[in-house]
Amino acid sequence: MKTGELRKHGIRLKLQELPFRLLVSLLERPGEVVTREELESKLWPGGTFVDFERGLGTALNKVREALEDSATAPRFIETLPRRGYRFIAEVQKEVQKPEAEEAGPPLPEAAIPQVHLGWNRPASAFIAAAIVVVLAGGAAYSRYRNRPEPMTDQDVLVLADFTNTTGDAAFDGALRQALAFELEQSPFLKIMDDQEVNQAVQLMRRPAGQPITNDIAHEVCVREGEKATIGGSISSLGKTYQIALQAINCQTGATLAREQAEAEDKEHVLKAVAKAATGMRAKLGESLSSIQQPDRHSAFEVTTNSLEALKAYELGYDLVAQGSSREAIPQFQHAVEMDPNFARAYDMLSIAYGNTSQPARRLESLTKAFAVIDHASERERLFISGHYYQYVTREMNKAIDAYQVDARTYPRFVSPHNQLYMVHQSKAEYEEALEEAREVLRLEPRNVVFIGNLANVYISLDRLEDAKAAADRVFAQKLDESLSRLYLLYIAYIQDDHATQEEEIQWFAGKPDEYKSFVHQANNALVLGQRRKAKEFYRRAIEMARRQGLADYQVAFPPTLIDALMGDCEAALREKTNPSLAVCGDPTGLRLAAEQAAKNPPPNPDAANLVYRRGLAGLRAGKGAEAAAEFQKVLDHKGLNWQLQYSLSFLGLARASALTGDTAKARQAYDDFFGLWKDADLDIPLLIQARKEYAALN
Repeated sequence: MKTGELRKHGIRLKLQELPFRLLVSLLERPGEVVTREELESKLWPGGTFVDFERGLGTALNKVREALEDSATAPRFIETLPRRGYRFIAEVQKEVQKPEAEEAGPPLPEAAIPQVHLGWNRPASAFIAAAIVVVLAGGAAYSRYRNRPEPMTDQDVLVLADFTNTTGDAAFDGALRQALAFELEQSPFLKIMDDQEVNQAVQLMRRPAGQPITNDIAHEVCVREGEKATIGGSISSLGKTYQIALQAINCQTGATLAREQAEAEDKEHVLKAVAKAATGMRAKLGESLSSIQQPDRHSAFEVTTNSLEALKAYELGYDLVAQGSSREAIPQFQHAVEMDPNFARAYDMLSIAYGNTSQPARRLESLTKAFAVIDHASERERLFISGHYYQYVTREMNKAIDAYQVDARTYPRFVSPHNQLYMVHQSKAEYEEALEEAREVLRLEPRNVVFIGNLANVYISLDRLEDAKAAADRVFAQKLDESLSRLYLLYIAYIQDDHATQEEEIQWFAGKPDEYKSFVHQANNALVLGQRRKAKEFYRRAIEMARRQGLADYQVAFPPTLIDALMGDCEAALREKTNPSLAVCGDPTGLRLAAEQAAKNPPPNPDAANLVYRRGLAGLRAGKGAEAAAEFQKVLDHKGLNWQLQYSLSFLGLARASALTGDTAKARQAYDDFFGLWKDADLDIPLLIQARKEYAALN
């Protein structure tokens, strides 16, 4: 308490002043609820802080990160919604006495605590001796105090935009991105994520999109309790350009390092930035062996030498980080036009296509990224390789290997862990996916996409209340709500919560993302057998998405597939569309579906489709027990499979059970199916046939 330190097994953990005071406030009252108002008065006396919600959330996240704790499965700090917080681990208050007073029996082993609170109480003689020591060493301490503290691998850097005195706007923004690229080749340094910087700037009431000046970077650094800022400048001397970098401790104002480099002309500016950044890495404490590893190259010797391409990439990257992937696509397209070997730009273009439901273009861009991978840095090669194996060739083991090497080599970066989450999720390894999703949020606790991933894996595990708690983190931190509200709408349909359904639908009304809520409404209509309503919502979703420029936007259930799944196969057999043919029993469609299942073993993002088709194939082959097992797989995971195949699996189970002679189980499955389809369209062939089968069964 007196030294302001948190230690684990004797090792000091990084914890800034505000999070430390928050932890102390909770430790002083273990097991009790400490209200938000009490914390506000203790941490910001006199109402000095204008954004209490944000400040408390940030401080609490940093405490949990230091303790390796989880908000959804807490071991130390429990959140009580709308009330406050409680420290739930065992706490022992320990008073350290002088040697002369320390007689007495030792504590029994059972009294060993999980958390110690220590107050030192030295004797007066010891205090007098300490004063003499302090007086004698005062001058030496004064000199030591003024020396800047070196960076550690636990510290975070906030990057400012370059001060540009050349008059050439091509350098604006692009050089900051170039510096970030180069510094991120280091496994030692951690750069604050642009999304976190932008969120902090918004909460500082600054206009969105303005340059991150040195003053703004300093304010962000202080606000977030980070270590230092790095600012750069570029000036011209005739044809040459001078690059200067400076790292400043934002808590003390001390200069940590300076570095300069010269470019002979504009075409060599990016290489000069890379050279200066390499020198800065050494001066900030990274080992020479790490910097000089032969398989690590300067990012801009192997990524792009085109300033215009980098400028476009930087604009696109910022748009993706803000959730505007559609607007980012033209920027990435321009980047690869300027530099056809810009591998990372192709990769980001594939991500933007994926985020806007354009899968064919996503795969095309990833293939191009992999084709020019020799022009990428080591980090980029690992990441692009993983993407290529994951999405193009579907070689999941190779993808996992690439991401794991990336994570081991660069342990401070979130990207490989996020991709590992997605691989495990696609392989139905949900506990492993949950572990990676938690690690991702430990590294970047305020990223809305990553919070959404945590909610998604909880849904896959049918832990719907945990999923809602994860989504609530977005509201508590005042982040972009769109993705979390989609998850809440999905959960509301599963739980038949009409009030929440209406609330979320109204929230999306008139917003650019409304087409995504139309898809959820269509999917739910299919579960309930409302074919016409579902088709109309899908039509509106496609039209709205395409009006916004998403020319290749697709939905999971085109009209022909909906009809085929509901027993109307005329259009599927006429148009020869797969997977509609497979659903309708056409031999060609069944073969193609089997080949697809072999390449993509379920569960996948379309796991319910594949498992359901295997159940249908079992029914056609007269294998009732095998078919029933497949349909039951769908029904056992309501959270994962809330789509048309969920309700149809009740009908499949009913038919499979009747085939095996289990009349009671068949009757119950029919009843469950009719219960879900109580408001279904009456002209659906599958429903008409099911009623005939049920009557014959009884």
